[in-house]
This record gives sequence, structure tokens and C-alpha cells, in this order.
Amino acid sequence: MEYMKTRTKVNLFSRRIQLLIVVVLFSLCNTFSQVASRVVRAFDEQWSFKKDNITSGPEKASFDVSGWRKVDVPHDWSIEDLPNQIPDSIVGPFSKASIGKRNTGFVIGGTAWYRKAFKTQKDDLGKTVYLQFDGVYQNSDVWINGYHLGNHPYGYTSFYYDLTPYLKPVGKDNIVAVQVKNEGENSRWYSGSGIYRHVWLIKVNPIHVDM
Repeated sequence: MEYMKTRTKVNLFSRRIQLLIVVVLFSLCNTFSQVASRVVRAFDEQWSFKKDNITSGPEKASFDVSGWRKVDVPHDWSIEDLPNQIPDSIVGPFSKASIGKRNTGFVIGGTAWYRKAFKTQKDDLGKTVYLQFDGVYQNSDVWINGYHLGNHPYGYTSFYYDLTPYLKPVGKDNIVAVQVKNEGENSRWYSGSGIYRHVWLIKVNPIHVDM
């Protein structure tokens, strides 16, 4: 009789341990599922572009860019033909007035702006939304809906910003604005100018592997 009681207690304890293991495994699977849930969308198409040193305004959501032209990134304005072509002085994208001269391939840098709109989706609710740039040459500032996200002064490394606190309600347009400066003799070889690598919109659960 005593043996049967002991065996019953052991079986009950064993079942409790099994139940605890199941609960822990379910919790871990749920956590791993949340961590692994990552949606990456290309953000390359249909940017509005203007090569001009506009000191203020384009970062504001209400700024009119109807006169700007559309480009897809990766984009390099330094290999586009320059206006006012002059034989033996300005030919195609090349100019003798280039600050970098032969070190930068006799092309022109300067300052330019990029803007792009996108709508907040229903499945964005409760998500953390990042915007990742694989490369912008050279000195870039980024805004969303008029909020300055940050400055990245180096043209050869990727960087990202958390858009989540600044997103508009579902169905409303969000405006990303990027100012890019490529000024002076800053390279020993041709570097290009602008958003010259891919851009990504990344959506993750609040619990996720760090970018």
C-alpha cells in the first residue's frame, strides 16, 4: 500500500514536470516566433529628386515637390549630364571646374534632396518600423514628417532610423526627406553622389533581434 502511494506521488510529480516543460517550450516558441517575425520591403522606387542647395523647406511634409523629377535608387547624380554643355569645358557629366579634379573623375558633387511618401498600413500597428540606408554619399540628414531623425556624415557605411514614434495614422501619407551633401575633395577615387545603394523599410515585432 505504501509503495502504491509513493508511486502515485512520483507519477503526479512527473506529470507536473512534463506540464512545466510544455509551458516553458510553448513560451519560448512564442518568443522566438516574435523575434523571427521580420518583414523587409524594398524602398527604392519613385523618389522625388532635386539637385539644389535649398536651405530649408523640403524636410517639411507640406513642401511642394510637384516640379521635382522622379528617380529610383540606387541613384548617382554625378554621372548625369550637366546643364550648359561647353566644348572642352563641360562635356556630359564631366567638368574642368570639378573641385576634386582627376581624384574624383572630374565630376560635380554639390547638394541635393530626395523625398518619398508611403502610407502606414494596418499591419504596422504594434510594430517597430525602421528605415535602413545601405549607403548615401556623403553627408546625409534624414527627416520623417518634419522630424529630424539624424545625420550620417560617412558615405561608405549603412545606417538606419526608427520611424515608429513619428508615423501618421493608418492610411495617411508619411513623408521621408533626405538631404545629401557631397562637397569638396573628399575621396581619392570616384565616389558618386546621392542615395547610391538600396533603401529598405523593415517591420518587426517589439521583441526582436537588434538591427
